[in-house]
Amino acid sequence: MTTPPSMLTDAPHPGESASQARPVCERPTLTVCRELDALPGFKRAWTALCARAGDALQNADFEHYVAVLAASQGGLRPYAAIWEDATGPRAGFLGRRADRRQKLKVAYLNVRGLRLRALDLVQGGVLCASDADARAVCDHLRELLRTELDQLVVHHMPLDHPFYRALIADRGLSRGLGSTIRDPHWVFELEPGPFEQTLRRFSKKRRYNLAREGRLLAEQFDGDLAVRVITEASELDTLFAWSGAIIERTYHAKVGTRFMDAPLWRTLMELEARRGCLRAHFLLGKGRPIAFNLGIVRGPVLVVETMAHLPDYDRFSPGKHLLIRVFERCAQESLRLVDYCTGDAEYKRVFGTRTWDEVAVSVFGRGPRGRLAQACQWAADGLNALARKLTGSSSRARRLKRAVRRWLTPRSTGGSAGCSETESPERN
Repeated sequence: MTTPPSMLTDAPHPGESASQARPVCERPTLTVCRELDALPGFKRAWTALCARAGDALQNADFEHYVAVLAASQGGLRPYAAIWEDATGPRAGFLGRRADRRQKLKVAYLNVRGLRLRALDLVQGGVLCASDADARAVCDHLRELLRTELDQLVVHHMPLDHPFYRALIADRGLSRGLGSTIRDPHWVFELEPGPFEQTLRRFSKKRRYNLAREGRLLAEQFDGDLAVRVITEASELDTLFAWSGAIIERTYHAKVGTRFMDAPLWRTLMELEARRGCLRAHFLLGKGRPIAFNLGIVRGPVLVVETMAHLPDYDRFSPGKHLLIRVFERCAQESLRLVDYCTGDAEYKRVFGTRTWDEVAVSVFGRGPRGRLAQACQWAADGLNALARKLTGSSSRARRLKRAVRRWLTPRSTGGSAGCSETESPERN
C-alpha cells in the first residue's frame, strides 16, 4: 500500500500542459446517502473518485464498507457524502452513524462513558481534490456536529492529507478536538524475483538466528511442522476454530478486542474469500495450530488484519517463523508489499522497511453532551500521559506492557498463552 495521495489534481484540457490546466469554478453539488438500500446508486460516484485518487484503502473499498453495515443488522447506519462538478467527483467520504457509549481507554482498561450520537469516517474513506474541497467537507461536518452529532471520529489518515490540514485550521472543528492519536504505519517491501532476493536483505547473523529458531521449533514437534493457507469460504469454520483456539487464551479475550466468529467477521471473511483475496496462514505443530497470520490481498499488497501465537513456545518465535513463511508465499504470488497497518510493535520494527506517521482524530459537538464527553476524553488522555511519564524510557514501558499482558492472559493447564499482535477493531 502506498501512502495515500495528499492532493488530487484536475486534468488539463486537450492541448493544454499541466501548468495551463484551468481551475474549476463551478460550485460542486453535494449528494448524501443515509440509507443502506440507496448505497448501490452511490457506488458509481465513489468508484470514480477512487479511480481519480488511486486505489482506495481496504476499509474504503465500497463492498467492504457495505458488508460492515449489513453485518451490523441496523446497529450501524450509512452516512456517505460526495461533491461533484462538471469534471466529475471532487471530494467525498464514507461514514457510519451509530448511537453508542463513549469508549475511553485508560492503559488496558476500557471505560464506558456517555451515550453519544456518533459518526465514524472509515480509514482511508476521506478523499479531496484540493484544499478548497477539504474545507467544503469540513463545513459540512461542522454543521452536522451543530445539529445532529455529539462526536465525529476520523480514523487514521496521513499527516499531509488535505482534510487533516483543513480540520486543524478550522476554528469551529478545532475547538471540539478531544484526542489526536498519532501512530506509525509500517510496511515490508519485498524484492522483485525469487524469495531468496528478499531473504538476502537480512544480515547473515539474522538469517542464522531465524534458521536456528526454526529448527528448534520443529524439534518440539518431532519435525512435524507445517503451514496451511486457508483461502476458500468453505474453510471458514476451520479458520474460526483454529484462530479462536489461540486468541481465546490471550489477554485480548479479557479486554474485549479480538478477532472472533461473529457476524461481522464472518461476513467480511466470506466477502474476501469470494473475491479470492483471503489469505489465512496457520502454523501447525503435529496438526495443532500454534500461530496464525490473517491477511487480505489488495492489488500487489497483503494487508495483515491480525496475527497471534501461543507463547508456550515463545522462545522459539513461532510468530516470527510464520511471518517469514508469509513473506515467501507473497513472493510466490508476486505480491510486492506486506502492510502491517497502523500501530507500533517490535516485529514491525524488525520486519519493516518503510514507515510514515498517521493520525486519528476525535471531534466533539458544542452541545452540553458533546462538551462533557470532550472533558471525559481529556481526563482519560491525561491519565495515559501520566502513565507514560511514570514509565519513563521506552524499554521500561515495553517491559511494563509485557507484564500487564501476562497478568491479563488467562491461565490454562496447557501453559500460558498470549499473542504478539491482534487487529485494531476500528479498522473495520
